[in-house]
Amino acid sequence: MKKALFVLFTIIVVILAVGWLIPDKYSDIRKAEYTKYDHLKEEFGDKILIKDKDKINRLTKVLNKTKRENAQYEKAFHEDIILTLYYENGEKEDIYIWIEFGQRPGFDLLESEKGTLKLTKEKYRKELVEILK
Repeated sequence: MKKALFVLFTIIVVILAVGWLIPDKYSDIRKAEYTKYDHLKEEFGDKILIKDKDKINRLTKVLNKTKRENAQYEKAFHEDIILTLYYENGEKEDIYIWIEFGQRPGFDLLESEKGTLKLTKEKYRKELVEILK
């Protein structure tokens, strides 16, 4: 019995430690810029720069709520937003965002060279739209 409790306790400690040691998908964002696609004019608008630490922190939190997808989606429409992240280490990442993606809206689709992501929680979807308005 003691051995079983010790094994269970060890497993719980390992799971918690791994959760703390694995970094978020998105961190150390120095600044971001985005541009929105005007579907009527069929062109992108001006780039908008985000340097405000509070907005960067909110954006980081939202991006870390995305779920990685192992699927490729067929897109009938142009992306709504191109978000460019600039990291502290000098790297840059472009993320292409489709708001209300799919026939049954219920998630936002994000794609970058790192893969495909879905944002499904309504709270964070609203937050993303608020940040990138």
